[in-house]
Amino acid sequence: MEFGKDQFWEIVDRVRIASSSDEDMFALLEEELSKLPISKIVGFHRRFLEAADLALVWELWLAAGVIYGGECSQDLFCDFRMWLIGQGRAVYESALVDADSLALHSKIVRLSSIPIGEVKDSDFPDMEGLGAVAWAAFDRVAAKLSARGVSLPPYPDSLDETPRLDFGSQSHLDVADLRETVRRLPRLTALFPSDFWDA
Repeated sequence: MEFGKDQFWEIVDRVRIASSSDEDMFALLEEELSKLPISKIVGFHRRFLEAADLALVWELWLAAGVIYGGECSQDLFCDFRMWLIGQGRAVYESALVDADSLALHSKIVRLSSIPIGEVKDSDFPDMEGLGAVAWAAFDRVAAKLSARGVSLPPYPDSLDETPRLDFGSQSHLDVADLRETVRRLPRLTALFPSDFWDA
């Protein structure tokens, strides 16, 4: 039976609420997934990839560029999309409809208040480790089976798949076009004025 989208977001939201940090969320999510059959772990990862790929849109890349100070590479944007998923369904779906809604997120607001020279990597919105949690959960289940002398299932290659990086044929948006950026993201550009981007 297919792993449903509602089931995916129910797990993400439950773990997010119970977590006190990104690392805590990774650990709790791994524990939660390791209770599932391997087919469900794979299903969760496929839903994760689906959500990450749906967020591969220029409007969100533009928002990430503003938040990151004017530049956001493909790899960094991938980490940003993982962070977006980690914020739960409501934040994720709101951002897909209106990327500027991220200006209301507490982490983004806090980042905007930190003097430029004092910003640390941990202050930025990224969750690179979220993409490896399903693999870690499979490894944990496999270890349990091996300890009981149960034959291990073949490793699901799909757990090695990562979110897409290529925008395809979508029309390009450039964070350097300040007028267009301000028009599309008025709240975010108010939080992060252009002198922040150019620093």
